[in-house]
Amino acid sequence: MSNDSIRPPIPASLAHRPVRGGLAQAWVNAQLRDGGTDFRSPHTARYEKAWRECLCQSCGNPTGPRAVLACGPRQVLTLRFDEPPVCPPCASYVRLACPFVSGRSVAYPERKRLTEGHRGEKCADPACGCAGWQETDPEHSADMGGQPNLPWYAVWTTPGAWVLTASTITTRCSDLGCEHERTLINGAMLRALPLKVQLLSEPGRQVERTALSPGGALAHAARAIESAGVKPAERSPLWDGKPLQLPPPERAPRAVKPQRKRKLRDSEAMSLTQLKQASADMKAKVRHLKALRDSLAAEPPPVDGGEP
Repeated sequence: MSNDSIRPPIPASLAHRPVRGGLAQAWVNAQLRDGGTDFRSPHTARYEKAWRECLCQSCGNPTGPRAVLACGPRQVLTLRFDEPPVCPPCASYVRLACPFVSGRSVAYPERKRLTEGHRGEKCADPACGCAGWQETDPEHSADMGGQPNLPWYAVWTTPGAWVLTASTITTRCSDLGCEHERTLINGAMLRALPLKVQLLSEPGRQVERTALSPGGALAHAARAIESAGVKPAERSPLWDGKPLQLPPPERAPRAVKPQRKRKLRDSEAMSLTQLKQASADMKAKVRHLKALRDSLAAEPPPVDGGEP
């Protein structure tokens, strides 16, 4: 394989990204202090931002009117994805530059990730006092170390045509060691069938980008999983024309509306004549009380005769 296919030309969409070893460094991955990138470790905050705002995981910019989800056969069947979207120009670059998406690698490396070694002992910010890069959710790590590489596909969809999935974990701070409960976005699930599915590579070889029909994509993905001997995947109901069953969203508590004054019934309402009469009676009582007060004030005080 020529060096051009391993170090392909960098597209304009990645012109602002740092380059190391002839490869543009992906925006979503953990940046090392020495300037390198751990392509096997995502930066959790950027990963979640990419899913929320439909940003390209390679360049960090909005994907535009079309988003590409690079994935394996399991994701094609379930329509559940863990890799954030990619914009079309970056998708073409990743197809050539990534050793797994291109099919050049037949298995994922069993060695530790770069963030787990001495290069990850300190983060890229020199002023940061943390203890280096830490796995946010080690119990549910998506690391594929030692597992075989499977065919890769490009699933085309529109931005936001998915529902985010999440899980609640307990994470530990790297500086103080305190634990916190946190809800993390771990991917997304399509709400509608993809616009198209393309085959990008087979293990050990790159193929011409080939468009697959819905039936062809399902059959190819099922054969890939069966031949690899990995756990079977359940097919999304969308492939069978059935609606996606989503859990009902949590409703926010209803705001308490101020109580309106109750409208008086006819039997409770007073006529204008009755109101005038009640007002006159009240004024008469006030005049009577004032007269009583004045009469008491005009009387002479009693004379104290003293003791006999």
